[in-house]
Amino acid sequence: MSRSEYAYNRFLTGVYHKVEIDEFKEKGDEQVQLQYLASRFALKEALVKASGRKDLDYPGIYLLKQEAQRPQLTVDGERNLGIWKELDICAVHSSISHEEEYAIAFVTLECWERQRS
Repeated sequence: MSRSEYAYNRFLTGVYHKVEIDEFKEKGDEQVQLQYLASRFALKEALVKASGRKDLDYPGIYLLKQEAQRPQLTVDGERNLGIWKELDICAVHSSISHEEEYAIAFVTLECWERQRS
């Protein structure tokens, strides 16, 4: 494996979930691959902004696609689940889109109402 291939693979595994890497590799066209990666990165960034937490683990954030359902923003991994619990997240709403070289994503988080003393 060349140095550039190593760096490329390290970047993919450092930022994207295995599900995303597999979907990315299935895309035949290079432009479609780039759009895919950009839109998934935008989604991860939108979640970071919505949560206010810069310490989220990017590979543990991904879209889970299930038949006959809309894609669901998913978090996994010990660090992310700990942050989720700390923030008391009860629902996630997300939207993701891309057009040519632009990608955009929005994330809204709902938290359980905390009782105030």
